[in-house]
Amino acid sequence: EPIYFNVLKKSTPTPQVQFQPATLSTTRDQAVLIKGEAVFSDCPVEESDLTFSWRQVSGPTIPIQYLSTAIPTLSLPPNTLSAGSLYQVALKISMGTDASKTSESIFQLTVGFQGLVALISGGSSIQASSLKSLSLSAATSRDLDLDASQDQGLTYTWSCSFQDGSITSVCRNGTTGSALGFANSATLSLPAGTLSSVESPYTFSVTVSKSGRSPASFSIPVEVSDLLIPVMGATVSGGSQLSDGTIYINDDTRLTVTGSSDNSATAYVWTLSPSTADLANVAIAPFGYQSSQFVLQGSSSFLTAGGRYSLVLTGTVASGANGVVTVNLLINAPPSGGAFSACIDSLGSTICVKTGAPVLDEFKLAATGWSDADLPITYEFGYSVTDSNGTDTVVVYDPVTDNSRTQAMPSGTVTCSVVVIDALGARSATVTDIITVTDGATRRRSLLQNRNLFAAAKNKITQQLQTFRPDKLNQMANAMSLEVTKLSAEEARSMKGTLMKSLGDGSAKTVQTQGYQCETLGSASKVTRDTSNLDRDSVRATASLFRSMLANKNAEATSQSCTNNAVAAIGGSLQAQEQYALQNAGKSLLSREEAIEFMNTLEDSSKQNMRQAIYDAIAGEKGQDSSSTSSSLSASRHTIGSVSGFSFTHLAANSKQAVMVLPASLFSDMGLQPEDEVDIVRVSHTHAPAGDGLNIASPLVGLALSSKQGESDLLVQNLSEPVYITIPVDTSGLTLAQQNLFANEVECVFWGNNSYRTDGCNVTSVTLSEVTCRCNHLTTFAIHHNNGASSGIVCGNGEIEGGEECDDGNSFANDGCSSGCAIEPFWSCSGTPSFCTYVGTGGGDGDGSSGSQEDPSSTGVLATMTLTGFTSLTDFTDNSASFKSSIAGAVGNDVSASDVILIKVCFGTECVEYFTASRRRGRALLQDSISVEFQVNAPTGVTEDSLVASMSDTSFLTTFQTEMQTATGKTIAVEWESQPEKASESGKSFTRPDLLAPATDFGDDDDTKQLFLDTESSVAGLSVGMLGLIIGVALGVVTLTVLAVYIVPKYLEQRKARKTAKVHPDEHVSSVEKKQRKVHPSLMDTPRDNAWSESSSDKMHMYDQVEDIEKEMQSDGAGVTAEPVEAIQEELQLPQPTAEAEGDASTWAKASRPSGRFGHARARLQDLQSQLDQILGSLPAKEAGGDVTEAGMDFPSAESLASKKNKKRLPPLHVTAGQASPTRLKPLPPSVQAHAQSPLGASAPLGGPAVGSSPVLPFDTERPSGAATNEVGQLPQQGRQEPTVVRRAPQLRDEMPEDLPDQFLSN
Repeated sequence: EPIYFNVLKKSTPTPQVQFQPATLSTTRDQAVLIKGEAVFSDCPVEESDLTFSWRQVSGPTIPIQYLSTAIPTLSLPPNTLSAGSLYQVALKISMGTDASKTSESIFQLTVGFQGLVALISGGSSIQASSLKSLSLSAATSRDLDLDASQDQGLTYTWSCSFQDGSITSVCRNGTTGSALGFANSATLSLPAGTLSSVESPYTFSVTVSKSGRSPASFSIPVEVSDLLIPVMGATVSGGSQLSDGTIYINDDTRLTVTGSSDNSATAYVWTLSPSTADLANVAIAPFGYQSSQFVLQGSSSFLTAGGRYSLVLTGTVASGANGVVTVNLLINAPPSGGAFSACIDSLGSTICVKTGAPVLDEFKLAATGWSDADLPITYEFGYSVTDSNGTDTVVVYDPVTDNSRTQAMPSGTVTCSVVVIDALGARSATVTDIITVTDGATRRRSLLQNRNLFAAAKNKITQQLQTFRPDKLNQMANAMSLEVTKLSAEEARSMKGTLMKSLGDGSAKTVQTQGYQCETLGSASKVTRDTSNLDRDSVRATASLFRSMLANKNAEATSQSCTNNAVAAIGGSLQAQEQYALQNAGKSLLSREEAIEFMNTLEDSSKQNMRQAIYDAIAGEKGQDSSSTSSSLSASRHTIGSVSGFSFTHLAANSKQAVMVLPASLFSDMGLQPEDEVDIVRVSHTHAPAGDGLNIASPLVGLALSSKQGESDLLVQNLSEPVYITIPVDTSGLTLAQQNLFANEVECVFWGNNSYRTDGCNVTSVTLSEVTCRCNHLTTFAIHHNNGASSGIVCGNGEIEGGEECDDGNSFANDGCSSGCAIEPFWSCSGTPSFCTYVGTGGGDGDGSSGSQEDPSSTGVLATMTLTGFTSLTDFTDNSASFKSSIAGAVGNDVSASDVILIKVCFGTECVEYFTASRRRGRALLQDSISVEFQVNAPTGVTEDSLVASMSDTSFLTTFQTEMQTATGKTIAVEWESQPEKASESGKSFTRPDLLAPATDFGDDDDTKQLFLDTESSVAGLSVGMLGLIIGVALGVVTLTVLAVYIVPKYLEQRKARKTAKVHPDEHVSSVEKKQRKVHPSLMDTPRDNAWSESSSDKMHMYDQVEDIEKEMQSDGAGVTAEPVEAIQEELQLPQPTAEAEGDASTWAKASRPSGRFGHARARLQDLQSQLDQILGSLPAKEAGGDVTEAGMDFPSAESLASKKNKKRLPPLHVTAGQASPTRLKPLPPSVQAHAQSPLGASAPLGGPAVGSSPVLPFDTERPSGAATNEVGQLPQQGRQEPTVVRRAPQLRDEMPEDLPDQFLSN
């Protein structure tokens, strides 16, 4: 018969609902994700914004909060649905422009039963002693369709059998021989002596049953020994347990097994067989193989898919008896047997086309034929491409149950890939297929096509947002992030802003599963990778995306790649802001409000991502690290007791070391127990957002604590003991003057309440490479350099000013008051200037360390090592925290930095002594070597023997050297000066040096107080007073030596040899001439009467001073432009020459001399010149008509000079005329000329030939360039002669001519 259908034909097409998958069967313990999709007609219709709504059609009631969502994805967490039920839900789509245009489809969901699970605790097989009772428990058996906290409603049936040859027999009582019977309870107990030793093990089995359900059984072999052995057990975390007790794991599973023994003094050893795995390798066994807890990090390098392995724990007691428990492992095999292809998505086409256009064409990635026993199978699609710069881009998408997906691709040769994953997480090998993506544009058409691509991509993004397809948005972001290089800079910035905004908007239109968040973070990291075209919109959108993800936290672990993508996206947005600030004189890319919002998002998202990276971590194991160009983050899990007093070293974002030391009282201040577990996240960023108005001279450095698997920071504030944070700083751009003021202009700031604050933090020490802060709370810190704000507040001046806690009048650390004028740990300071007294039992070695052990203990290891690579003692002490942490890292054995105690540190002969030893030994050091005597205190439970063995190992120095070089950035060489020895056998005892005397009341006696300061303040064991005395004595000895050896003999020689001298050095004369002394002509014929003799020595000394000062001025003025003599005289306030005295005024006016500001030298010259004028004016006048011959001085003739020249002997006297070379000889001051010419008149200068004669040139005097000479070397007449200057050459007496008069020699 005919069948009739009713068909409703609409006037216009409306989108239809399509589900992925179409139907679903699941179990109660699984999360359910139902994805609806709007499918549009191929007819050209408007694709406006859509609205979605869900409703339940049938089945047990689903909580309304899950159905009240406006997105096309329905998410139901595990254990929400009821087992054995059928559910129907409907999704309705409405057009945003016309609500009457709707479409609805129904989805069917079946929830089946999981069955019962029977388990016996203890391992896969165990050993027991016939001399002890035996107890087995099946209490962990479950009905998986009930919550673990509920009554499982199970019935337990126990049985026991053993293999007697080929016969299986029931277990019998070893004493009575009767068959054993067991109660129907969760626990089986047998008294000692019940079981006797047999060749084959006993097999104990339990069957759990429940009405209407299929029963489940579990068996465990028990080997019985007649010896008194420890009874061992093992509890497994990870994998799934099969019915025979075997643990089913993947080859990369991280398996945790906790062993137990009924004897607390049991020594544990783990082995894995058959395997070549080295369990001493921390990458395989992070906690080693000799403790009760064993962690196995699986790897395909030693675990084979489908293989079986035995993990055996052997326990040994003091008697030597061994107990054994075994955990059997079966390695899951991944899916196999399938194929993979990538082709253009053409409807109905059977031809695989592998070439298409970027972004706009879509390729279909399909994985077919894959199978596995552990269903369902999921598919992780992705691709990789290498750009023109050689940079590889790898894209991986969230695994899906659909075996195919359509995908937009970027340009290039693209390698598409798929990894197939079974229900237990076993992953197949990566399968690939290659496609070619090109736009085919010619050079002429490429610009137009790129612009068309830009517009088409934006339209496609808009459509995907309207239809709620965030997965497609991620595809577009990945592809377009590589295509923006084809766009102009402006278009690239606009496109990246659009992409980042679409990622943020898309995240609000889907359920943010862990997989989706990781996929989106991967897309964001690609967009932000090239920061040159990230603008304000991109950075704001990045912050919006992270805020959206913070609002949808997932309580599960994230992969390392997911964490890296998050850090890369954060780092890219930070770097964009940093670059903008550098290019725009520190201006912020964001507004103040936007920067605050970004900083808060940065803080929260950085920490949350790192917490999820260690979600499944074990306390004490190595943490997770992740870094980018602008950010460096790490996270680890610890017990709070193990980190109290511990020093964390973190590689800051500028690749320098930051150190954070937590106080010993941390857990008690927080109200926690030492065994409580906490997650610790360390963060560092190169740029400080919202830092307008501040000069941040360091990276941001922070440390946050949260409870295990917590979602927010624990509040750490108002601590009874401070936290110390050492932050690296950059002072390379400072001038020398700014560097000198740097210590007084820095302050520690932290982020809190939407701003950078300083309360609760103080600077404790400052160098040009790092600043140490002491704070009473934990957050994110930075160093603010308030450049130029010292304004008189100086640390070390003895006055407590500004925020100083103390000021002891010096800038040294380790004396109670630090170099930053803060009170150091375990010291008390009072008064002005501050007097500091050591009051604690702790260190004070200046590195900011604190902890429960700060003195050398009676048990530990003493050693002395020599290090090269440090430039001074201060250079090492500034890095002492790195030394301690490096020693601790090299020693291992639970040693922390606080266990490493510095005893004495020396650089050459300069030493700092932290403790005084009763016995000392050592050797002389090279000047560039550091000698460090130290002790490693033995932690609780660690013996001196094990410490000595560790430090004596050949690898110790290499490990220490590597860690020290990494921490300090220096090239360091290290060797033992004295080998490690037990402290208990060293014969040494230590006391702290008495650094400061008790405070003294000086009353009003300031002189006494100052004397006390000068003599009692100490630096590294040497008082300032003693240091000053040593320096004073040394200076006194040097001064007396110079006086006795040089100055006094020189002065006496000058008094005897030069009674009258006036020096006129000239910068133009030769070096020989500069050494010749000029005798002033006005003094050549002066009678040596009583008037002259009375003050001759003083006047001679004055002339010498004039000579020295003029030399100084000539040296200082070299290269300075010349100015007229009148200007110099005016500046020196010297008297101007009179018309009568100056003679040829034009010659004087044209003369020049070097000028410039010579400071004190010019002032002294002015004073001495004035005195010289007075002296010359007071001398007795020579009788008229006299000449130089009357004074007993005969000048050698030209012939005599020629003969001396032939004999290669220099004449003792020579005469030069100032007029002959006016540019070479400096003219005499007017007052000197007047006195020089007055006795004989202007026509006959003193000491020179009469007018009309030619002056004789000396043989060692250079002639003016181009000057003509006659046969005897005379210059031609050049008019009126300037006063002649007679020069005395400083030859030795035996070189002088024989015909010189005695009077000249005596003069």
